[in-house]
Amino acid sequence: MTNNGIHEDDFPECLAPEWLASTGESQCSYHSDRIQNLLIAIPPKGTRIGKHCATLLSGFGFRRSGKHLYRPHCPDCKQCVSVRVSVNDFVADRTMKRCLRKNSDLRMKLLEPEFVREHYELLRKYLRVRHGSYESCTNEQEYKIYYLDTAGQTQFFEYRDANNKLIMVAITDIFKDGLSSVYTFYDPDEMERSPGTLSILRQIEETKKRALPYLYLGYYIEDVPNMTYKQRFQPLQKYVDENWRNY
Repeated sequence: MTNNGIHEDDFPECLAPEWLASTGESQCSYHSDRIQNLLIAIPPKGTRIGKHCATLLSGFGFRRSGKHLYRPHCPDCKQCVSVRVSVNDFVADRTMKRCLRKNSDLRMKLLEPEFVREHYELLRKYLRVRHGSYESCTNEQEYKIYYLDTAGQTQFFEYRDANNKLIMVAITDIFKDGLSSVYTFYDPDEMERSPGTLSILRQIEETKKRALPYLYLGYYIEDVPNMTYKQRFQPLQKYVDENWRNY
């Protein structure tokens, strides 16, 4: 058994060396004065990464982007740390409970990844308002490649109000040991609902409902301000030195 609690006999071929490739060195996405290098799991031609393989890779700190899973493999930096919430020990604080009450009018529907124009238009609005004009240029083809062409098993958690207005979509991967919050986009006009917090709280609820132990939140970088929100969801575990440890 490995330090991740996974039996070596359970290793699928996706962990074989020939599946792993490096992107090579490039400028870091978070720190312009640093160099990044990513390790990517690329399945053989004509195959795709399944749910079991995605689960194992996430247990080793990998994260999904499109149909590939990757993890930082940088030469001089270890700041990108994979984190997950131990949902059975999670207790919502006062602010989180208020957020859930404030959004009790929303209904959530679970959908399979497929093109829905309303989702696409909401994403474009979200990117334009929250991230500036550069990222708002996502076209339908890019949307299908980066958001619909997935690995493993993925569901879209769709949220609508009583008037059927689309408020938020949370793209969520389904693992054998938990859920993974991949990407969430929402109507920027609904910021008073604290949609980002709501999304994670509802994903925690859904993880518990499915009797799974973890909600994966992707990477955490201590000195990146827009990632500090992840610390609010305790108890948080981090993947360091090939082991999951309590934060």
